[in-house]
Amino acid sequence: SAANRGVKTQGPYSLIRHPMYIGYVATQVGFLLFNSTVWNLAIYSGAWTLQVLRILAEERTLSKDPEYKAYALAVRYRLVPGVF
Repeated sequence: SAANRGVKTQGPYSLIRHPMYIGYVATQVGFLLFNSTVWNLAIYSGAWTLQVLRILAEERTLSKDPEYKAYALAVRYRLVPGVF
C-alpha cells in the first residue's frame, strides 16, 4: 500500500512526480525492442496499466498531505512530461 515517506522535490523529482517508475518503463521498452512479440506487448500493456493505477492510488494517499498538494501543483506531470 502507498505510504507517505516525505515529499522529495530535488533531482528528477523536480521534473516528474514518480521518476522511479520511469526506470521500469525504460527497461520494459528496451526489452520489447529486442523481443517484439504480440504476447510481450500484451503483457507489458497490462503491466503499464497496473502501474498507472498504482501511481493514481499512491497519489490519493499522498494528496492528503498539504506539502504534497503544493508539490503536485508545482510539478505537473506524474511520469512522462507533457503526457501524464
